[in-house]
Amino acid sequence: MKLFTLTETIFENFDNSINSYLSKIFANLGIQYSDNQIFKIIFNGIRGVFQNIMIYIEDAFTEQNIETASRKKSIYSLAKLSGYEPYFGSAATGILKASLISNTNLSSEIRKIYIDNHTYIQNAVTNINYILMLQTSRYVFDINNPLVNYDFNIVQGFFNTATYITKGDELESLHLNINGMYDKNYVKVFVNNIEWQQVSNLYDMTQDGQEYILSTGFDNEIDITFGNGIYGKIPAIGSIVTIEYIVHDGESGNINDIENASFIFQNYGYDYNGNQINLNNYIKLEAMNYISGGTNSDTIDDVRNMIGYNSRSNVLASIDNYTLFLKHFSFIGNFNIWTEDNSNTLMISAITNKIKKIKDINEYKNITNNDLLLSDEQKSNILTVLKNSKNTFAGIQIKFIDPIIYKYAVICYVKSEDNYYNNTIESNIQNTIIEYFSQLSYNVSFVSKSNIIKYILDNVEHIKSLNIDIVSEANEQAYINGYYYSYKNIISNTELSYEKTRYSYESNLNLGLDNMGNISIDNKLYLCLLHSDILYYPDKTLDRSSSNISALRLNAANVIFVN
Repeated sequence: MKLFTLTETIFENFDNSINSYLSKIFANLGIQYSDNQIFKIIFNGIRGVFQNIMIYIEDAFTEQNIETASRKKSIYSLAKLSGYEPYFGSAATGILKASLISNTNLSSEIRKIYIDNHTYIQNAVTNINYILMLQTSRYVFDINNPLVNYDFNIVQGFFNTATYITKGDELESLHLNINGMYDKNYVKVFVNNIEWQQVSNLYDMTQDGQEYILSTGFDNEIDITFGNGIYGKIPAIGSIVTIEYIVHDGESGNINDIENASFIFQNYGYDYNGNQINLNNYIKLEAMNYISGGTNSDTIDDVRNMIGYNSRSNVLASIDNYTLFLKHFSFIGNFNIWTEDNSNTLMISAITNKIKKIKDINEYKNITNNDLLLSDEQKSNILTVLKNSKNTFAGIQIKFIDPIIYKYAVICYVKSEDNYYNNTIESNIQNTIIEYFSQLSYNVSFVSKSNIIKYILDNVEHIKSLNIDIVSEANEQAYINGYYYSYKNIISNTELSYEKTRYSYESNLNLGLDNMGNISIDNKLYLCLLHSDILYYPDKTLDRSSSNISALRLNAANVIFVN
């Protein structure tokens, strides 16, 4: 007897088919097939085992696919298989100026103050700690030169250490769980008090060299792996390994308002005789510039989306690598990255993420260009993290260029169902359009009208029919002004710049749009943005000097109901 068909390959169908089969067999024998029948009890036991097997099989298929995996361990493991190591953020860095406080009561016989390396400093405003990073174990502050200022490098965070005893095995690996975000660039490994050097992979190790590989896992884990004698040295059995690392606060450690920041020493200094001195009584600390470079760790969604963009050699060498790098900064919204032929300059054109956070159309009315463009401190933050990573490909220069923002508005022509509130439909359509544009990819250059229409129809009810027009502010301004500007790149001695050229407006021009009215941008300098307060001139057959010419003032999303 054929128990199953191909359409019954789910657990419930297997269960029903077997029970139905057994019921018929026992009925033919004149025996009742019930829950108390021994064969029913046996089958229920087998059924439970079989159900678990089916669940495990389904779970395996689900968790092996990066698009469907839901557990953090699965996603992070798949990322590592692809060559991407989860990112646990970077610590903010900066420079503090130290100067002697005038009119101190420092004893006349004390002419020098000694400050230890890794002295803790706190921002008294935020209570966030920073670490003094000196080139030597101790710094001497000379009281005989009260007018001399001293510059101190600082890194945000706390130092932690972990200690292990080695077994002397080849490719021995030490596993460390870290509570909080850590910066891979500040991990140090000491074997019997001698610092070993970090390398990217096994093949970068020299024969019997004092080197190790650091790899990241999930849930804030790192693995320290030593060599095998051919590639890298094997630590002798019983060696004491000390791992030193910094736990940091990510973006919270950045300080942009340096004028209102107040820094105090958390540790004592010393005089010549080793007596403790309260450093805050004698030394004043001020920020020289922005404290920047702090970034947060990847979220699960970040890890899922970043697979495929990383460099297996851990070097920032391609556009994809830098795209991945920029995604670590939460303040960045849309951006473009590109290079031109015969140029070693990497161009970055980016705006802030403020637009992506807007959920109400009324918020668009207060947006200015200053809200959209990256500030100098944000650009400095990015460059600081790049410098600290030491992963930039040799010879590559980074250049920020403020984007030309192409602003758009959407006009929806809607026929609604009878007896339904148009105000509700209008509000839902506007919010849906805002949501659609907020989800666009980082470097979008084409937005289809049909995709917008489909998204609205999928998310807004009580619409009979819908059509849309997209209005480009650049095109409307070109029409009323009679001219527009275009940009072309110029390369001189491998230095890249852009030249602005003026062109006359032509009647068939559609700046920022294609012939079908879709958003289409053909220049990396331009970024697409949904925006309010756009003047729209519907009738472009009229002469611009005509008294009949009129304009509509559009919001980001406009709804017109038609019969």
